[in-house]
Amino acid sequence: DDATDCDDAQPLAYPGSEEVCDGVDNDCDDVVDFEDCIETVLSFTTCDGVGAQGPTQDQCDAEYAGGSLEGEVAVYEGIQSWMVPETGVYQITASGAGGAAASVGFYGGFGAESYGEFYLEEGEIIAIAVGQSGRGVRSLSNGGGGGGSWVVSADDSPLLVAGGGGGGASGVADDGCDATVTEAGGTGSGGSSEWDCGDRS
Repeated sequence: DDATDCDDAQPLAYPGSEEVCDGVDNDCDDVVDFEDCIETVLSFTTCDGVGAQGPTQDQCDAEYAGGSLEGEVAVYEGIQSWMVPETGVYQITASGAGGAAASVGFYGGFGAESYGEFYLEEGEIIAIAVGQSGRGVRSLSNGGGGGGSWVVSADDSPLLVAGGGGGGASGVADDGCDATVTEAGGTGSGGSSEWDCGDRS
């Protein structure tokens, strides 16, 4: 026990500590968080990007114009970067894009979704890739898989990864496989007309 703090389970909770939005009374003043600590939802999108390449800076500037992300997102080679405005705990959800089925009457697989809560510090740069939908829907050729979405910290450590749904080639009498939550990913149809979705591992 430490009489100088107010919560032995929280190393950052002690008199004089900086109060941040994390659900903890950091400065031991019997007030959890501060009055300006409000929930703000920021939605990062594909910025109308299509295909295998991510969006451009101009596309994201147009997408976020007039909203909370206006002027806050830098884009390099399709990857969006955002600077954390305040120290605190952030709830992040990543969703992979759906795949495309080339055959009429079938559908691409759904992307996975992952969620986590992360303590981020003011000024930290977060890199974000937003998966884009598979191309080739009902093309009678090849249906592409959906792009995965991921969030990476400033030191290149992955925070969240959500895989994209599988596509389906022409002549395959099945829907595309939904994304898995394993590192190995799912199996593809190859040249088979029918197959069971499964884990590559």
